[in-house]
Amino acid sequence: MAFEMTGLSVPLAETRDPIDGVLTLMKNIQGDRRQYYLMGSSGWVAGYIAFSTADAPVALLTSAELLPEHQGRGLGKFMYKEAINDLLQDGFRVFSMPGRSEMAERVWRSLLASSPESIQVTDDPYAGPGYTVLHPVSRRPDVRVRGHRRRA
Repeated sequence: MAFEMTGLSVPLAETRDPIDGVLTLMKNIQGDRRQYYLMGSSGWVAGYIAFSTADAPVALLTSAELLPEHQGRGLGKFMYKEAINDLLQDGFRVFSMPGRSEMAERVWRSLLASSPESIQVTDDPYAGPGYTVLHPVSRRPDVRVRGHRRRA
């Protein structure tokens, strides 16, 4: 996966991962493109999500990728939620067109299940579902579980 980070990059949100520690979502704005990179503390990139804002106030999801070793732990859903909510906060309407990967479709179904009031599905009989985000996607509060031992 090749990444080019030029222009303004600012930290947007952080999450804790049991394997990789603290991961930061960085926002990068380049003209009519917004990219969000999920980065580890030493600067490595675990994934990204990109939107075209050429037709403002519409933000169209153009690509997303998460390295295989980081999949299945909720990091993709975290990237989508934070990026979508940031775009909504900046006045954009967020759309995803039909024709995405199976992994991306799973993230959208998960977002729809956790925030059904926020996402509208438009079904194309030939291309499949598209998604329009109407309201901010709910965030799960940061939950920390303390270690404990069973008593004998």
